[in-house]
Amino acid sequence: MAKQLPTLRDLVRVAAIDIGTNSTRLLIAETDGVSVTREITRQATITRLGQGVSDTRTLQKDRVSNTLSVIRDYYKKAQNAKVDRVVAVATSAMREAQNADIFLEEAQKFLNFMPSIISGDKEASLGYAGALSDPRIREMGSAFLVIDIGGGSTEIVFGDNTGASTLKSFPLGSVRLFEAFFESDPPPSRDIGTLQLHVRRVLESVLDASFGNQVIPIAVGGTACTLAAVTLALETYDAEKVHLCQLTDDKVLELLDKFASLPLTQREKIAGIEPGRADVIIAGTALLSEIMDYFGLGHVTISERDLLDGMILAVK
Repeated sequence: MAKQLPTLRDLVRVAAIDIGTNSTRLLIAETDGVSVTREITRQATITRLGQGVSDTRTLQKDRVSNTLSVIRDYYKKAQNAKVDRVVAVATSAMREAQNADIFLEEAQKFLNFMPSIISGDKEASLGYAGALSDPRIREMGSAFLVIDIGGGSTEIVFGDNTGASTLKSFPLGSVRLFEAFFESDPPPSRDIGTLQLHVRRVLESVLDASFGNQVIPIAVGGTACTLAAVTLALETYDAEKVHLCQLTDDKVLELLDKFASLPLTQREKIAGIEPGRADVIIAGTALLSEIMDYFGLGHVTISERDLLDGMILAVK
């Protein structure tokens, strides 16, 4: 018997909120439980909640206030969109912050539920599911590597069309590495080299470089999408143009050299770099370049679908 197609009544409208180290993001979409059938709103706001957390293990008051304000605005948008469910997760910064409970209790007051602090493995799993939710990506091959560079952590996941088989979350992120390795702007080449040596040692301790053989490499997250936007010289960000854009290893190195040659005031003027990301983009680019070099990747395909899409699909 042929499978019955979903009707409009089968669709669930969900708002997913990702409380990240560098940005707080929203996706409002409809799902039939198998795929994201319609995207209504997707946006991100750089809130830098994780500023200094890797050293102090404490969320700063102004960062908390700003992030809560953004989440409150997102919740209002979700209500206006008449969603059936709202889900919210927090990642790296909240996993490490000793005062995370204070943030969660404040968020609960207007969300009417407490956001979940998810593990690195859970973040990796949801991110992989989100990236592979686009059939155009699944059609590219049978084995995949998804690289999700965030502000505080990076998830590296290997799998196929049925799901993830190897997933790892590393304490490597654009904000974390920026704070740990760069003391001047722009950073000297020796500091970038020290950062990349650290990244390689972390990868070598856990993953065999041969894992990168014969996989379709997919990159998600703010760093990857920013590099695509810069490559496309987008004065105004266009998710449709960024999605499925390909970046070669040479292009990533070219952008790294370009960013590292300019002071912050000039990087901020580059088309494609959103306000608030120009300071950490060198660290994020160096991180992606080193991951690509370690696994011998000649290119990566950029995906706009990521953790948020995975959160939508996980709603039962």
